[in-house]
Amino acid sequence: MRFPLHFVRLSAFVSSTLLIAAALLPGAQAQDRFPSRPLTLIVPSGAGSSSDNIARVYTEHMSKRLGQPIIILNKPGANGAVAAAALAAAKPDGYTLMLPPTSTIVLASMTMKNPPFDAEKDFALVAQAVSIPYAIVVGADQPIRTVQDIINLGKKTDLFFASAFGALSVPRLVGESIKQHGATNFTPVPYPSPTAAYVDIISGRVTVMIDGLGGVAQQVKSGKMRLIAVTTKDRAAAFADTPTLAESIPGLIVPGLFAVVAPAGTPVAILEFLNRESRAVSADPKANEQYGNFGAAAASPTRDEFDKLLKGQRVMFKALMEQAKLQPE
Repeated sequence: MRFPLHFVRLSAFVSSTLLIAAALLPGAQAQDRFPSRPLTLIVPSGAGSSSDNIARVYTEHMSKRLGQPIIILNKPGANGAVAAAALAAAKPDGYTLMLPPTSTIVLASMTMKNPPFDAEKDFALVAQAVSIPYAIVVGADQPIRTVQDIINLGKKTDLFFASAFGALSVPRLVGESIKQHGATNFTPVPYPSPTAAYVDIISGRVTVMIDGLGGVAQQVKSGKMRLIAVTTKDRAAAFADTPTLAESIPGLIVPGLFAVVAPAGTPVAILEFLNRESRAVSADPKANEQYGNFGAAAASPTRDEFDKLLKGQRVMFKALMEQAKLQPE
C-alpha cells in the first residue's frame, strides 16, 4: 500500500520525536541517553565578566543535574557576533549552548546595520538563567556619588563612560539615555570586553562605567569601585542601599538578563528537557545564594513564557533607542 507523501513526512517526524523523547527517559541505554558526554557553554565575554561569573554558577549546578561536565568557552567580541558564529557552527544536538546577555539576544539585531546573526532565527531558546541589573559605577577615588552628579558634571565638562559589548549595546544605550537628560558631554568609550575597562575605571583613566552588575559586584564589594545606581525597577537585594536609576530619572528602567540558547534546529524534546533542568537549578537555594553575590536573581520561565518576555523587551528597547536618538551602526 502506498501512503500520501504528507503522511510519510508526518510519520517520520513523529518517529523522530519519540526517539528523542525515549533517549531522555531514565530507562534508555546509556549510549542513547541525553546527555551522554560533556557539553559546551559559549560565553560571549571574557573571564571575570558578568557573563562569565553567571555562567560559572549556572554550569556548576546544571552539570550536577545532567551528570556531565559543562565546559565554558569564552568567545568575546562584536556584541556577541563571535560567540554566535561559534554557536552557528555547532551541531544542533543540544551539546553546544550559549549564554547571551540582553545586548546580544535582544539588542544586537536592531543596533547593527548588517547584523551577522539574527537572534530570533539563529538561536533556539533553552531558558532564562537570571535577571540582573546593569550597574553604573565609578572608581573609588572619584567624587561622583549620584546620577545627578554625573548629569551636573556632564553639563560642564567632557565626561567619558566605558561601554562594553560593542559600539551599540545596552550599556551604551543607558549612557545615551542619561545624556538626553542633561549630561550633554557624556561620551562613550567602547571596549570589546568589560574586563579591560575595569582597569581603566579603577585607575581613573575613565570616569564612569556602565556594565552588568554581575561583573562589577566583586569590585564594588572590595572597595575598588563605587556603585552609583542600578537600572532595574527595584533595587538589587545584595546592594539595597544603592538607588535605582529611575529614582533619579523617573521612568528610565532598563532590565537585564542572561539567556541560555542552542543552535537553531535543535530538537524540541532536548530543548524542553534542558529547560526543565534549568528551571530546577533556579529553584535551588544554593544557586540563588551564589547568583545573589553578583546581584542577580534566578529566573524560571517556560520556553514560551521566555519567548514572550523577549518579544516585549525588543519593543521596549526599540523605543529607548528612538528616545536616545541612536541609529544602527
